[in-house]
Amino acid sequence: METQRPNGSPESSRPSFTTTRSVQLAERTETPAGMLAGFPTWPHLVVSPKTTSPAGRSIEKRRIRKHQLLNVIREHGPLSRADIAKISGYNLPSVSSLVDELVSDGIVVEEEARPTSRGRRPIPVLLNHKAAVVIGIDLGTKTTIGVLMNLGGDVLVRIERPTPSFRTPDGKADDVVKFAMDLLSQCPQPLAPLAGVGVGISGLIGTRRSEQENSVIFEEQFQSLLAERLGVPALVKNDSQMLSLGSLWFGSGAGYETFAILNIAEGLGLGFVINRRVYRGAMGFAGDIGHTPMGDSGIPCYCGNTGCTENVASGNGLLRLAKQEGLEGIEQHELEEMFHAGDERARRIFRRFTEVLGRAVATVVHLYNPEVVILAGRCAPDSSIYFDQLKHEAALHMRPSLAHSTEFFPCKLREDAVPRGSAASVLHHIFSSAHVDLEQVL
Repeated sequence: METQRPNGSPESSRPSFTTTRSVQLAERTETPAGMLAGFPTWPHLVVSPKTTSPAGRSIEKRRIRKHQLLNVIREHGPLSRADIAKISGYNLPSVSSLVDELVSDGIVVEEEARPTSRGRRPIPVLLNHKAAVVIGIDLGTKTTIGVLMNLGGDVLVRIERPTPSFRTPDGKADDVVKFAMDLLSQCPQPLAPLAGVGVGISGLIGTRRSEQENSVIFEEQFQSLLAERLGVPALVKNDSQMLSLGSLWFGSGAGYETFAILNIAEGLGLGFVINRRVYRGAMGFAGDIGHTPMGDSGIPCYCGNTGCTENVASGNGLLRLAKQEGLEGIEQHELEEMFHAGDERARRIFRRFTEVLGRAVATVVHLYNPEVVILAGRCAPDSSIYFDQLKHEAALHMRPSLAHSTEFFPCKLREDAVPRGSAASVLHHIFSSAHVDLEQVL
């Protein structure tokens, strides 16, 4: 995790920054190894330890502590070093040393010293939102949406375009890199260093190989492929799991410990957060609720089974129901307009959609007992069409105690929830050590 400076002394791998009271960030002098040559990068800002040597573990322990303090500053700043020590539980000399490194890095800035009646005047520090940028991409089957975001979660650039047809993982990786370059090139100058790229992909994203699943994208393999091309860390997960992170960091789930979020996209997915951690399952396949058998019986699904839930309760399901009603070729927004105009066919379609989705929601509540169920996804209909009816349908299949104790509400982020969640996956690796196996480091 270290590089050698030109004079031979070891230094943590990071951009060479010039730090003043206002903290001006100098451009990185070295060229990224990947295809993003010409754009500044900060690949080691992301905490992802892989060392097993005693010396390496010592370095990683210090780096993790530094990033834990960074998260305290992010959540509570501006704070004095003494206040940071109280919140973090670390001793003051250790905190002062680590915070000095963060200031030197340019990732936090010092404010003017505060007046005090006695003793040294405390110098508050706060997160420098402009120190780095991250990218989040929602690689949908029909549409790709990407955002470029600073460390404070502000969206600097947003791009949406049709998703090309991919024949190989290499082709998909090359398109992600091109999309990332487009986002960076449209950012107002000066451009801060890129720390990492998160990508949410629909379908099965496996954490370990299964010989029975030829259509699975394997997380580690695709992440390595992207990181090699990008020159910065790449994080790849199922789009519903990225959606969960987006809600946890920026959306309706921020105030909850445990929640479920339905991803109503072209298909139907589920993200689940337990104790503020995204639950992924043994192989990363948790939340594939679209292929539970609660849909119309006998209707074949591309997965090879019949009667799958998403053949009714999804964007594609709505279009299939519309085709049955003689509305072939119609777009979802047109179907919603017909509903509001009182068209009986549109009302039948959304009634059936809501009935099946209500059963799926009731199943989730009985299995996991979340505090809240959030309805999200780029194909989620206008909430005025289905939301109240959905709560009614779900309650019909739930125990009364669960129906009364579970909250429901629509996601405010709508189609930007997955790309922002993908960006949040990178922020999570910068500010949180929850993803790190601390036993290996300690």
